Amino acid sequence: MVFAFAHPAAAQTSELDIERQSVLQRARPDYDPLGAHLGSFLLYPSADISEAYDTNVFATQTDAKADLLTTFSPAAQLRSDWNNDALNFVASGQVKRYATQVGENNTNALVGTDGRLDIERDVYFTGLLNYQQLHEDRASPNTLVNQKNPTEYQQVSSDIGYVHESGRLGLRADGSVTYYTYDNELTLANTPIPETGRDRIEYSFGPRVSYGIIPGYEAFVQARGNYRQYMSQISTTGFDLTSRGYTIDAGTAVHLGATVNGELFAGWFTQNYDDSRLTPVSGPHFGGSLLWNVTQQTSIRGSLARTIEETIVFPASSFVQTASLLSAEHELRRNVLLSAGVGYIVQDFQGLTRTDQNYEANIGTRYLMSRNLTSGVAVTWTNRQSTALDNNYDRFLFSADIRLQF
Repeated sequence: MVFAFAHPAAAQTSELDIERQSVLQRARPDYDPLGAHLGSFLLYPSADISEAYDTNVFATQTDAKADLLTTFSPAAQLRSDWNNDALNFVASGQVKRYATQVGENNTNALVGTDGRLDIERDVYFTGLLNYQQLHEDRASPNTLVNQKNPTEYQQVSSDIGYVHESGRLGLRADGSVTYYTYDNELTLANTPIPETGRDRIEYSFGPRVSYGIIPGYEAFVQARGNYRQYMSQISTTGFDLTSRGYTIDAGTAVHLGATVNGELFAGWFTQNYDDSRLTPVSGPHFGGSLLWNVTQQTSIRGSLARTIEETIVFPASSFVQTASLLSAEHELRRNVLLSAGVGYIVQDFQGLTRTDQNYEANIGTRYLMSRNLTSGVAVTWTNRQSTALDNNYDRFLFSADIRLQF
């Protein structure tokens, strides 16, 4: 759903933002939609329909079920066209229908807004508010093998931030609140699965202070605290999963024109739980991303992230996820774009002898037929190797889509 639910672009794109774009992100005036003027706003409607063949719908180790999947994804973005400030709105949906495994049919949706309030050059406030209806993928470790339907949940996200980068010394600070609510599900034998114990509110706040060492290089320190409050003291696992924690990092950012952009950081994280029976988490924290525009036609991007994720896998308190991703993009012709990527994600469950190793690989192409019509094909492979019994799986997804946009 990333392509459909990406937040709208800001009304004005700075020169720095343009230099930080990869081949697929770059503007293409001959093929980009023009939008419709609505006063001082521009409306960008679109609709995407795809057909896919999934070799393992339920992401199971044995008795894999294959099926055809049709997905319809309408969307509309309303972007301000102002010299200063910005205000954007987005609404999108995703309707998924299987040919035979109709119990997997689901509908996702998003409505949201984001904006920027300019105080002066390089000093501004940002804000965001989103509502989403989502479903957990069958490959999620929080999905039971004998679960009848995908878990449906709702997510309300809000964020407000302040940016002051008018000199060599920069400051960024933001706070966010995210509210999750889950719908109860059933097993294949129609036994209730209580999911509402996963309902929670996550609070997060943190500053980042940076200093421009020399042109193109910047050192920074950042800290972030969080409080994850569960609505029920007794969750699906029988524990109180409420926790609080923080991360502290130091790193460096690099900006070498349009060639190399990104940042790397390292530090420490910790997460402690109200329920003393749950294993606290602490250890090295690191992450970052790097974009290398090898030529005008080729981009390579790498990213690394280490995070603490919530889980209902008994009796784990959480799992520490380390995700490394590498992708390449190439403009074969002005209207023919190629992409490929690989990923390796390790999920280490805390308080439980279980480690999942997840492998990903994908390759695809996109053909820009006109300003209003594009199409694409892609192949995605995912694989999990788990120390837990019967949790391995192998899955291919072959897809083709056509997109109408204005």
